[in-house]
Amino acid sequence: MAVLGTAMMEISQVLKLGRGAFVELDHNFSDDIDTNANNRVVTRGQVLVNDDILAVSLTSLVKLATVDTG
Repeated sequence: MAVLGTAMMEISQVLKLGRGAFVELDHNFSDDIDTNANNRVVTRGQVLVNDDILAVSLTSLVKLATVDTG
């Protein structure tokens, strides 16, 4: 899932966004955002806009705890 503010979108939904699509963010552009995979934060970054292009600049990776399977 891609996280935009606190609203989550499946990657398949993000890929279906077409030219002129509107995505409302609940953060300012200077705020850090988290990206999730399997409901866990995996990266932190910032939203960037250049002309009509929306992007996320990843600023850090979040270390995941290892799972003991027995």
